Amino acid sequence: MKKVTVAVLFIAVFALQGCASTKLIAPEQQAMIKSKLPAIEQNESQVCFIRDSSMVAAIWKPDVKEGDKIIGTLTNGSYFCHNTSAGEHKYIASTTLDYNREIDMALKNDTRSYVRYSISLGALSGNGKLEEIDEPLGLSKIYDIDN
Repeated sequence: MKKVTVAVLFIAVFALQGCASTKLIAPEQQAMIKSKLPAIEQNESQVCFIRDSSMVAAIWKPDVKEGDKIIGTLTNGSYFCHNTSAGEHKYIASTTLDYNREIDMALKNDTRSYVRYSISLGALSGNGKLEEIDEPLGLSKIYDIDN
């Protein structure tokens, strides 16, 4: 009985870890974070890929690719920004244990977009997910990672 209780508590901790929410930061803090990000080149776009810090599947480090080119790796609690041309783009995140996760994006000149990579536990492995998030949430997640 004790082993069952410990197992249930263990599973609950991991499940709740994925439910943790990010508190949005004040506009002044958002401006500070934006000033620390790489500059967006004129007539280009930028995508910031973000992975929250979590105990869930912390060992997996997905590579993010555009086409066949790896543009970055998302370790637990990390982010990176990628400058690229405006237009249609497909990004793929993959690990050795996970299927490829894709996101299609229509990027505009002189803008920055934010993509969150999250992992939830599946029956046999983690299930990765790429999703576009709005700027206040993206900047708040970057702030959480940096602080």
